[in-house]
Amino acid sequence: MPRLQSLLNFIKSYNTKADNDALSDSKNAHFFSIPENRDINESIRGILRLPYSFFIEQNSHENSEQLLKALVSSDSPDLLLSISTYSTYTSNLSHLLTESINDRFKLNGNKYNEIKTCLHEAIINAALHGNLSIASNFQTTKGLYSYQTEISKRLNMDIYKSRRINIMVWNKNDHLQISVSDEGNGFSIANFKEDFTSPNGRGLMLIIRMSDSMWVGSDKRTLVMAFSHSA
Repeated sequence: MPRLQSLLNFIKSYNTKADNDALSDSKNAHFFSIPENRDINESIRGILRLPYSFFIEQNSHENSEQLLKALVSSDSPDLLLSISTYSTYTSNLSHLLTESINDRFKLNGNKYNEIKTCLHEAIINAALHGNLSIASNFQTTKGLYSYQTEISKRLNMDIYKSRRINIMVWNKNDHLQISVSDEGNGFSIANFKEDFTSPNGRGLMLIIRMSDSMWVGSDKRTLVMAFSHSA
């Protein structure tokens, strides 16, 4: 009987801690919507300057509190932005996010431009090839036109534009770690080879060369990049 009571007390204590952690995360979170009549870049810049660590764009399909809990359940980041594909693609998100990272963590030397460039390439890949499920295998001007037309078409389809891009930043002792995740079908870089004559894959080449290290997460939907704090 004492052992059973001890076990019950442990379970109660564990659940209370989990509830308190979830409450703490919620207090550190800002759930936002972007007004249609406002400039999207100024809206996001203002949002990211608020004194919170977690920023979740709301929509009518998901419970924002449950989404936050799922995103920070394993390794809580120092900065989190969960944003729709539509808001991502129609804003200058990499620039705005790098501004926020610099304000919070004070980037050294050329790190600002390196992170901004890598974020831009990772975010565009997540939006286009991940959430919009569009391949960039065009070879002609006509193909480029069709490519742009398909992007516009899918940005107006709820099944695509409401998919999320989740960006997390961890400020480690000697480096920043940044992950960019999408809700697409997944990808692999196992057979990737640098080819400067090809119009495809250049974003990934930039990330490989400008970050200190990069890898794909086990879910095949997350690109992780590390940047040393040293200049």
